[in-house]
Amino acid sequence: MAGKAVTKQPKKKKAAKKQQEENEDRWMPFPDYIPDDCILGLEWLHDTDFLKVEKSIKAKDWHFGGDESFYVMNRAGQLIYSVKEKTTCMKKLCTGPAREVHLIFSDNTGFTVMEIWKEANCDGILCLCCINEMEMETRDGTFLTRLRQAFNPVHDQYDLYDENGVRDLSIISKKFYLHRCNTENKLKIVSNAGDDIGYISKYWGPRYELKNADHEVLWMSFPRSLEVRVKAAIIGAAFCMHYIYMEVS
Repeated sequence: MAGKAVTKQPKKKKAAKKQQEENEDRWMPFPDYIPDDCILGLEWLHDTDFLKVEKSIKAKDWHFGGDESFYVMNRAGQLIYSVKEKTTCMKKLCTGPAREVHLIFSDNTGFTVMEIWKEANCDGILCLCCINEMEMETRDGTFLTRLRQAFNPVHDQYDLYDENGVRDLSIISKKFYLHRCNTENKLKIVSNAGDDIGYISKYWGPRYELKNADHEVLWMSFPRSLEVRVKAAIIGAAFCMHYIYMEVS
């Protein structure tokens, strides 16, 4: 006996399809113009001078840890990259914000665009053994930046270097200004000539209010004329600052 024909799509499949369509509408369309020498996967950064990051924390992971997810967005709120931190509950419980960090950036197709590595380290600023470093490269191994903390008794400073060891720019803040208890933190982006050319800023709402678990946490402003590699480096620096100074254990 022939089975009854299915005329209605299951509700779960409908909901999944609707969510997929909504996500596709949120992604930034591919730019109309990109330079010939633009690094693969960074085309979306060519014509932008402002980025923001939203951190998504599921309620079930609020106390028990697990992988963390972020979205990098443009000024209009369109998604550019999805970011996932590959970590474990044990690392988060034992070492907290000082843990080893591995971030994977993906585009709207799920293709890995770039990755960040930061070794486990404390945020001490008066001890040379606590100097923080971070490296960032594309999926195919193209070097993007190396961030290194500068030993400076006057202010907190992090320098971004290219593959030849030449400094691109610096991230600077007043000494002891950055603190996890502050509701807002702001760092200056400074050129090699000493000019302020942008900022990295973070703000969050009530810590234990789960309905505010999805919120903008990072803002980045910089000149539109910067090359895409340096813009990607600023994104990496923003995430690095998040883990060193701003994440709450």
